[in-house]
Amino acid sequence: MHVLMVLPWYKPEVGGVVHGVSQLVKRLPARGVKVTILLQQPHSVPTLIGSDGDIEVYAFNTRVPVVEGHRFKSFPAFIWYLWPTVRKLRRFLRERQVDLVNVHYPSGQYLYFGLLRRWFGYPLVVSVHGGDIRFQYDTGGLNQLAYKQLLKLSDAVTAVSGDLLEQAGKRVSLDCKTTMIIFGGAEPEFFATHNDPAPTSQRPYILCVARLHPIKGHNILLRAFKIVKESDQTGCQLYLAGGGELEADVRKQVEELGLTESVRLLGNVDRAELVRLNRLALFVVLASRSEGLPLTIIEAFATGRTAVATDVGGMKEVIEDGVTGLLVPPVDPRALAQKICWLLEHPKDRSKMEQNARARVEQKFTWDRNADSYAALFSRLLAGRK
Repeated sequence: MHVLMVLPWYKPEVGGVVHGVSQLVKRLPARGVKVTILLQQPHSVPTLIGSDGDIEVYAFNTRVPVVEGHRFKSFPAFIWYLWPTVRKLRRFLRERQVDLVNVHYPSGQYLYFGLLRRWFGYPLVVSVHGGDIRFQYDTGGLNQLAYKQLLKLSDAVTAVSGDLLEQAGKRVSLDCKTTMIIFGGAEPEFFATHNDPAPTSQRPYILCVARLHPIKGHNILLRAFKIVKESDQTGCQLYLAGGGELEADVRKQVEELGLTESVRLLGNVDRAELVRLNRLALFVVLASRSEGLPLTIIEAFATGRTAVATDVGGMKEVIEDGVTGLLVPPVDPRALAQKICWLLEHPKDRSKMEQNARARVEQKFTWDRNADSYAALFSRLLAGRK
């Protein structure tokens, strides 16, 4: 079985989508699935641009129907190149003997794969991750229409959480399709560190792992932490792991709130350091305004930590409030501060939540389970075509 994975970006880019797909493609060959990757880049024909181990990575320009700022030029160009683009993709699929296409982080620019499914019978799986749904329905117009058609033309739709699958179903009827929730997971090293005694740091800290982007709510978190420090007796710090466009704004807010001695910006950290940071932390916190499935929470749970997080998207599918962690309303710094203080002040309850959190991820959230689910879905769809 040969599957073409289509997505906007891949390594060395970072983020939940890249991480999830890279974990999937690493495991699929052991399950009898050959993988090729196709990225969106301005190449006139599918062009080999690199590899990830034995996985070939190609790039090709799949045009979006309308480009903002070039509306009167982009749509005629999209129509003009529609059939030639489909023809080039079909030739690419035939030459490499691809059996099935799996689009991750879908958008209107991937409508071509829906047309390939309708006109030439290539099975199509569309996998939604969170930001894709939100972005495409903020876009509007013809791009939104192309996105809807892509979902309608697919054989199956997968989502990283039940909440996302429900959101997709509200926008496009999925009643007649195969739908699956396929959770992400934590890598083995996160689970492995739990077997070692937790080291102690010189000064306790709470950890937030999230790119510095408006959707992650760092401004809310910092306001909450200011409230925490007004009554905190532990002397804890807040560590922010992750880089992004808001770094200057976050640093400015830290100074304005008088938190320069209590907040550390770590930037992007590698996997080994992330494991260590989770294991050393008191617990983790996430103040997102929106989420698909929070991998950073899953990774923290695997190391034996618990979490305080906003009740958005698929968060409650990982955090059972009061059992594996604590949930708070989004954009409410005072409520977030209260829950952080409660965890700081109740170490025995926190320890029980840590045990429950670890057990939950072991049962439901591993990358091997993720790969098993995708391999089974691909096999079922291909068997149905024969």
